[in-house]
Amino acid sequence: TESTIPPPRPPPPASTSDVRSKVRLAQGLMIKHRGGPGFGSGIVKGEEAIRLERTLEELKSELGREVGFGFGATSKTEEVAATATAGVTPPPPPPPSPPHTQQSIAPPGNFPTTH
Repeated sequence: TESTIPPPRPPPPASTSDVRSKVRLAQGLMIKHRGGPGFGSGIVKGEEAIRLERTLEELKSELGREVGFGFGATSKTEEVAATATAGVTPPPPPPPSPPHTQQSIAPPGNFPTTH
């Protein structure tokens, strides 16, 4: 008999508190980048910009693991659609419409009357 190897398990999800702290950090840096009263000049530069980018990438990876897809697929919906339509031939185009024919219309006042 052939032995089957079970598929690899996905990595365990990051702790909720770790994800929450990354979300809060990213939110804070984005608000700071936007600027305004109480938030500074509005541009995150240097180390803060790198930190924001890394945090967003980590969150993107974590969210991708949670929903079950990685960087290869842009969305689970597209992945499912691609699988569902693989090898399916699209239907043929509809036949052309018959040409439109003009009908003559009697001018006003020339209608037959019955008495």
